Amino acid sequence: MISEKLHDKYIAPLLLQAAETSKHDKGTILCFSEYVTEEGELASTNTMTFAAKLSARAQLVEIAILCQGNLDTFFIELKRRHKNGQLDCSQTITATLLNFDESKKS
Repeated sequence: MISEKLHDKYIAPLLLQAAETSKHDKGTILCFSEYVTEEGELASTNTMTFAAKLSARAQLVEIAILCQGNLDTFFIELKRRHKNGQLDCSQTITATLLNFDESKKS
């Protein structure tokens, strides 16, 4: 695992440069990195820039980054985006198992 010092010196500037380039070109970039702090704790940072509309694949990556490893939060956000029409999950096993389409209750 990379140290915080090396992360801040080498990785963070590269992530920022990639985000700025992507933003300028109206693209999407989703970056996540983990490092060990000087206190020996695991820490992470993310850099995100978005196109006007994210693809389903990009949304899944974004949700994974934002939920910080919490699977419940991941599925809650997935269901929220499905209900809001941002991410169509209707043809997935996950949507069926977690009852995303509550209107189909018997």
